Amino acid sequence: PTRQEEDVIANTAVLPPFSTGNPSPLPLVTRTVGNEDIKSEELIAFEIGYRANPLKRFSFDVASFYNIYDNLTSPMLASTFTEASPPPLHLVAQSVQTNGLNGEAYGVEVDLRWRPLDWWRLQATYSFFEIDLSADDSGAGSAFLVDTFEGSSPTHSAALRSTVTLPHNLDFDLWLRYVDDLPAVSVNDYVTLDARLAWRPTDKVEVSLVGQNLIESRHLEFAPQFVSTTPTEVQRAVYGKLTIRY
Repeated sequence: PTRQEEDVIANTAVLPPFSTGNPSPLPLVTRTVGNEDIKSEELIAFEIGYRANPLKRFSFDVASFYNIYDNLTSPMLASTFTEASPPPLHLVAQSVQTNGLNGEAYGVEVDLRWRPLDWWRLQATYSFFEIDLSADDSGAGSAFLVDTFEGSSPTHSAALRSTVTLPHNLDFDLWLRYVDDLPAVSVNDYVTLDARLAWRPTDKVEVSLVGQNLIESRHLEFAPQFVSTTPTEVQRAVYGKLTIRY
């Protein structure tokens, strides 16, 4: 365990009176404290994969995994009390780090590469990921934590990349991506597209123009789980780049 898990004292949020999550007339501070008796998390991992090049212009790679987790750390509500310093008078909901969760995760990743023409390359990838957690008999892990951890990673994600080598030392790349939703943090699934046009006047100089997230003007990819901060959306962007190799 880290020093943080053993010794931390951190105020993670302040909820105003009669707000969501705080029905009290006093402000509520949520606080996390460490635990000197916390144990290291344990993992047993199984992996298997297969890679092949059945055709001169086509290859594929398939990998799968199955992970067994034990002693996963999770906060447990330890006590609620009033505190006058610093003012004003407020409530403190204090949680302690424990080894309250166990579970498993499994998935598969597929990578396909095809070169239909000498000047055109395609790559397609797909990933499936599933996580299944449960609280142990101590009751330290809650259903809320299980749902939060299970719903904070995308189940499905996929991408398609096209790379074209054009005359006059030009390259044109497209990258289309799909990412599944994250129900635990209220993030919707999204599709985005990146594009890149590059010119190499010499072997050591490259000038490129890149456009990112071209389908939507902005989208959310993640949101905070335990610390109350404002989520940041990823915006559409265009930039130029000059590379000199020596």
